[in-house]
Order: sequence, then structure tokens, then C-alpha cells
Amino acid sequence: PASKIRHMEITVAADPVDYVFVGDSTTQYHVATSLLAVPTYNLGIPGTNLSQFASMALAATNVSPDAVVLLIHPDVLYQRHWGWSGSEEIDDLIAVWQAENTLRGRLSTIKQAAFASNRLATASPIIIDLIARAYAAVEPGDATPVTSVETLPGCQSPSATTTEVGLVVRCQNGEGYILGGAVDETARTQEVALNTIDPGKVRFLNALHDDLAQRGTRLIVMLQPRYRTAYQHNPERVAQALSADVLDLSHADIANDPQLWSDAVHLNAEGRTQ
Repeated sequence: PASKIRHMEITVAADPVDYVFVGDSTTQYHVATSLLAVPTYNLGIPGTNLSQFASMALAATNVSPDAVVLLIHPDVLYQRHWGWSGSEEIDDLIAVWQAENTLRGRLSTIKQAAFASNRLATASPIIIDLIARAYAAVEPGDATPVTSVETLPGCQSPSATTTEVGLVVRCQNGEGYILGGAVDETARTQEVALNTIDPGKVRFLNALHDDLAQRGTRLIVMLQPRYRTAYQHNPERVAQALSADVLDLSHADIANDPQLWSDAVHLNAEGRTQ
């Protein structure tokens, strides 16, 4: 995350923004900032999860946005586990520790802290530098000439990389989109019953809301849809539990249209504009 956060700081220094979108690869590929009426930066980072969003959201306040928009799927709020990625920062571990009040949850956090300490102590500075450079530019041989791909409005200085999902185009403002990919058009809609919101996730997000508020930034939580997934939950209960503003898109009709998805999780270039 550190390299893209640095990219945000450099990019926004020349062109201030009102909103910063924070999340994983779905954030990077779903948010079409060119369709918004206000300047934004897309801090979506593939492979991250809720346990890392605290440090990412706090870092976003370095560019003084009016609001940070956190994109998650609704089931994340109902799961007892955190889905550790192994790349959490100290701020993330502290935020989760403070949100957890169960022995199991805190033992899990201690385990991740030990792992993070070992990772930081043994990681080669050369490897860290190479990872940071990867966000700044695609290495020769990995990029597809931009002239050979479809460039969508608002995508400045695009670079493209071929992946298993399809052709991934990345833009200067942090966002990207996927050309190609395919989903099972015959797949049946999966109903996911979500009953009890995890109190730890509520404490985590409410503490993040308060931290951002102290820095003059609002927190907005946006609940995302997933391909042919019918979430059985009550968004009003989520809104009542969270201090942040909640925008529920988890029931959007877009979830049922196979032409708008590159895989079961990511919208394609057309889907992100809907």
C-alpha cells in the first residue's frame, strides 16, 4: 500500500481532490471517477482487505479530502474473522486490537503483529524498492501498447497489463478497468443470509469514523454488489450501527447482468459505468 499511497500524494499535490475511494481491487476497477462531478482519487489496492483499510483511510487524510469512501461487500460486516493479508501496518493492528474484545480476536491480532514484525525485519530493502517501483510504471515486457487498447474517458496516462481475468488498464488517478473476462451466464443467483453484524467490525469502523472526523474528513461506507449474489440483510440496521454515512448498492440490479462482469467479483469496463 505504501507505494500507491505515495503515488496518491504526488498526484493529488498537483490536482487536489474532494473524495478518496479506499478498498481492494473492486474499488480500483469499479469506481469510474470520470462520471463523478467532483475530483477524486482511487486508492483501491488489489489484495488488501478491511484489516488494512484503517491505515489507508488515515493516509488519505494527508491530501485533505472532504470524505473517504470505503467500499466493502456487506458480508464483511457479518464475518467474525478479519481475513488477514499478512501486509498489515502497525496502525491497522492497533485498530483491530482496539476493536476486538474477545480473547480469540486479540490472540489473532497478536499473531499478525508477530508476523508483521518478522516480515519488516527480514524483508530486503531491494525487494521493497522494486515493489514500490511497480506501482509507478509497468516494467518493459509486461505492458501492452496503449494504442492497442480501448482508452475510456478520464483515464490519463494509461498502462495495460494482460492478466488471467483480461486486459487490465490502469490510470493516473489510481483507478483502472478490465477489458474482457467472462462469467457463467447460467449461474443461479446465490442467496446469502446475513443475520448478526459483528460488533468488532462496528467498533472498528466507528473508531475510524472518529479518527477521520478529528482530521476534518467524513467517512462514507459503500456496500457493493457481487455477481448474482442476493444479500439477505437489512441496510438500515447497518446504517443505525455505524457512525459513518452508509450507501447501500448491494442490491443493485447490476448484479444480475452477466454482460457487465469480468468475473464473479469484478465489473468489466462497461459495468463500472452503470
